[in-house]
Amino acid sequence: MIKVIFEKLFKWVFFTVLISLLPIAFGLSTLYLNDEPINIFQCTNNGEFFLISVCISAGVLGELFGSSKKLINLKIATGGLICTIMILSSYNFAEVWKANISNQAYLPENIFLASVITIICTLFCCFTGIIISEL
Repeated sequence: MIKVIFEKLFKWVFFTVLISLLPIAFGLSTLYLNDEPINIFQCTNNGEFFLISVCISAGVLGELFGSSKKLINLKIATGGLICTIMILSSYNFAEVWKANISNQAYLPENIFLASVITIICTLFCCFTGIIISEL
């Protein structure tokens, strides 16, 4: 069972987490190749990490709800927490998007900090969800 969990975690990290970060990596590489100054705050100024959080979470929800009925209450609670993260991430992205459009943008440092906190919470909850889905 441990081997199955590690395989599932590896696939999740590679195919979901790392690939979802490709747009950020391409943005940074484009800046680097064009000799532009690289500022991570500016690269996440549009709330990209909030969208990435939603995408990562959606995949884990599918794993949780497609798993066995064992530990169903724990799976429902974890799924509910992941849904809450998805809703808050979506709302935060909408707030950043609205502020950028109306030229009332938030400070890039604040967006980055909120995004990083969101991603850390997302990864922790989703990591837990992947493990629980195999129990």
